[in-house]
Amino acid sequence: MNDLMDLTHRSLSSDLDAGFGQSLVALKSDAGAGFGRLRSITFITACVTATVGWVWLLVDVAEWLIGV
Repeated sequence: MNDLMDLTHRSLSSDLDAGFGQSLVALKSDAGAGFGRLRSITFITACVTATVGWVWLLVDVAEWLIGV
């Protein structure tokens, strides 16, 4: 009976330890990936906005020079 209890106790404690360790690592790496993804989306949005702004400015200057 003691052998059965020892085996059950060992497997449960190792399952719990592995489960907590894996979930923390997964959450930590997911958080980093989410922040990197957000930073990339923000950077791309800023680049597109700046490009549209420069094109708009050049078109305004061209219209002003032409006199339209």
